[in-house]
Amino acid sequence: MKIAVIGAGHAGVEAAASARQAGAEVVLFSSESVLPYFRPRLPGVAFGQLEPGAITMRPQEWYDARGIELRLEAAVTSIVPRERCVVSRAGSEKFDALVLAWGSVPRLPPVEGLVDGVPNFTLWSMDDALRIRKFVAPGQRLVVVGGGILGLEAALRGREAGMQVTVIECLPQLMPMQFGEAAAGVIRATLEQRGLRILTGTRVLGVAGQGIGVALQLADGATLEADMVLFATGAQPQVNLAREAGIETVRGICVDAFLQTGCAGIFASGDVAQVGGQVQCSARSAAAQGKLAGANAAATASGRTLQAHHLQPYPVFFKSPEIELYAIGRPADGTLAEERLDNGQAPFRYRSVVREGARVVGVQMVGTREDFDSLSATVR
Repeated sequence: MKIAVIGAGHAGVEAAASARQAGAEVVLFSSESVLPYFRPRLPGVAFGQLEPGAITMRPQEWYDARGIELRLEAAVTSIVPRERCVVSRAGSEKFDALVLAWGSVPRLPPVEGLVDGVPNFTLWSMDDALRIRKFVAPGQRLVVVGGGILGLEAALRGREAGMQVTVIECLPQLMPMQFGEAAAGVIRATLEQRGLRILTGTRVLGVAGQGIGVALQLADGATLEADMVLFATGAQPQVNLAREAGIETVRGICVDAFLQTGCAGIFASGDVAQVGGQVQCSARSAAAQGKLAGANAAATASGRTLQAHHLQPYPVFFKSPEIELYAIGRPADGTLAEERLDNGQAPFRYRSVVREGARVVGVQMVGTREDFDSLSATVR
């Protein structure tokens, strides 16, 4: 049996390994020119703390030893579901099963003036990281638009590189998907103490080239000048190829409990998969889904029973010399009860659990990981 895995991120590599372990012949398609890498570590490459090779998942020998055919610079241009056919620059090939793991793309806000010549960037690929790296220098002014985990890590890496850094978040607080207002306040205080300028409750309306830099017009009427702007404003699943092939999509590619699409023998996993109405965008969830999708692709090709996927929350965590953040489940949002676990005497530490009735539905920590693992196990 021969299986194609399209996309070589966390989900794709795990799917390829799982399918190969189940006895399938596996072709892993990657649109990039470099070996698969740990995407969350891209900010380190972009701002000069890490070399590109340092974030590689596995060396080429790992794929060779397992008999996984890794094809780099092999972007897939279309698929034909009924024939389980994959069309790429190498031509057209038929497979016994497919795993779609091509992930997501950056989502940009509606900002006027984003044209060539204005130094604006996203950070979603190795090419993005290497483009940013050319602009990084001590004293340069960096504006990061987006106060989520990617934006904050990029901001800290920029500060580490000696840049003057401003973070702009359109919502009233940082990291609203993971942390409640109180925890977010501790995050903000920590980052400001580390030298970052934080602006919340405003957004960028437009940008304009200004010499070799850029001027930003904000919704509150303020104007900022910068040498470069990085947009870290979220991502959206890549669904175009699936939609063009007639595979059902909503936010992502719709899959059942076995991660199988409405087309028999075609599975989806990672950022692109919509499971039970949800799209989970984390490296851990992508890896777990990829492993199962690869096993189920091999199982369906050989007539064996498929395994069901069970949705579960995965922790978000970030640790650097400046700050450490840990969260799982739902944040405090005014409708849930939050129980703080520390006495509030340490200004840059915060520990809490979030409850819905008697159930623990979230855990949030800033500046410490004390009891996080044991508390996380209680989240339902």
